[in-house]
Amino acid sequence: MQIFLLIIVSFCEFNCEIVGSKAPKVETGNGWIVGKTFKTSNLVEFDGFLGIPFAKPPVGNLRLRDPEPFTDKFTEHNPYLATEEKTFCIQKNYLLQNPFVMGVEDCLYLYVYRPKSIRKCQRPLPVIVYIHGGAFFAGYAGPSFTGADYFMDTEDVIFVTMSYRLGPLGFLSTGDDNMSGNFGLKDQAMAMKWVKENIGRFGGDPNNISLMGQSAGASSVHLHMMSDMSKNLFNKAIMLSGNGIAPYLYVLNDPLQQARDFANAAGIQGAQGMSISNLTEELRNVDVTKLLDATDSFKIWSIDPLVISKPVIEDCSTTEGFLCDNPVKMWKNGNYSRVPFITGIMNGDGGFISKIAGH
Repeated sequence: MQIFLLIIVSFCEFNCEIVGSKAPKVETGNGWIVGKTFKTSNLVEFDGFLGIPFAKPPVGNLRLRDPEPFTDKFTEHNPYLATEEKTFCIQKNYLLQNPFVMGVEDCLYLYVYRPKSIRKCQRPLPVIVYIHGGAFFAGYAGPSFTGADYFMDTEDVIFVTMSYRLGPLGFLSTGDDNMSGNFGLKDQAMAMKWVKENIGRFGGDPNNISLMGQSAGASSVHLHMMSDMSKNLFNKAIMLSGNGIAPYLYVLNDPLQQARDFANAAGIQGAQGMSISNLTEELRNVDVTKLLDATDSFKIWSIDPLVISKPVIEDCSTTEGFLCDNPVKMWKNGNYSRVPFITGIMNGDGGFISKIAGH
């Protein structure tokens, strides 16, 4: 099923200056960044700003912690070169027949695409922020996998994608402040905040942002509708083949036990009996490949497990959490952002699972 989005905008006068007629260059809250020009398959030119950092690298002591905003500054004479896509977030993709660990931990970057024909006197363009799918353990936001060609053909929208932490790195939790969990969803919220604050500099309308996702991305969109952390960061929602209250995504009831089981499977001795603070420290220091391979121990059937890395309910009385109550209860009680939303399914949903299982 193809999805067509018709967005009505006002056109400029013919004598308006074209932004980015040379190498595209934009001043963001972190300073100047330089992108490059692309062409769609229909030869429509557009600007791409690839691999813009929105958070500090979640490595070392920042592993399994809430994301922290990126604070480095770039000058006009020494800009950030947003001209090459970044390596995807480290993952073990169980949607492949022979999964292996690939990617890097330093992966919190986003991608902004705008029409080359955008003009300074034009009304700001509507914005689509897209969250990729992959069952919360796989996926990639870069143009080699999640491109902008079809949207750029319209020349009527600005398109943004973001990476977020996956698998145990994105969702392990001890159920308390030691390791609060929901890190991948908090990454998304931080990227959305960056877009809200900066997209106007690219010619986008910060008051007309549609949050869109597919599969786990759609589940994420639904959960953002129920999170105080994401309030006022988007104006519309589009959920393709997923939601935040489906049975495969019920919140994890005992995240601490799962964290202990992961640690044990990753080779951490005495994980079942050690203190929560020591457990957290061990998980922050364990070899990342061992941590990702530990997911093998949780497989339920064939080579495609049910979703292992799930959201958790946080204690929001002490710190700001992403999810403060059960989403099934929140949705039933109407405790969510009342924005216009579209939901539906894609053609052939689940077909790849049937094919893999058939082998």
